[in-house]
Amino acid sequence: MLVTYLWGWNSSKRTTPLRRVFLELQPDKRFRMPIFCETPNLSLPMLSTRIQSKIYEAKGKPNVHVLVIHPHIQTVQLNEIRECCLTLLNTASFCSKTFIIFCDLTGTYPENDNTVTRSHQINSELRKLTTQYPYNSIYVDLQQTIPSKDWTSDLNLRTAGQIKLGRTIVRTLRGTPVEIFQFT
Repeated sequence: MLVTYLWGWNSSKRTTPLRRVFLELQPDKRFRMPIFCETPNLSLPMLSTRIQSKIYEAKGKPNVHVLVIHPHIQTVQLNEIRECCLTLLNTASFCSKTFIIFCDLTGTYPENDNTVTRSHQINSELRKLTTQYPYNSIYVDLQQTIPSKDWTSDLNLRTAGQIKLGRTIVRTLRGTPVEIFQFT
């Protein structure tokens, strides 16, 4: 069973529907139940540093990191987003049994004028980066999957949104290239 880390949720209380989906949709048990990594009020550079440390701790053992990109990231400049994601992808490419899944929720929440970057900029940048590292990463745009009605006013996903997110993550995990983890 492959170790999977889920980054991007702050509270275990809000993840109950998401956890249920992971349990129901994994009868084959190829992946372990994702480890929900707490990320309270972390800046993007600090978050990427924590993910890098988990990659290094694996010491070449297969691992998957699912980074849920919350709409809060739109308050960060595009250059910083690019640098942090590129650093993660470089680290994953040198640790041959690491795979990163970027789940982009920025386009699912209605944009306002308080953001520095737009969802289409983040979408375009992450698509470019994951195209450069196809053996170690994939980009999942959730704009068509999760509508804005699945969000609360506090930027939390409702139960229906968490179920859709969980199903998408499990589907993406099942599509992870077997070749990466072949020599375990």
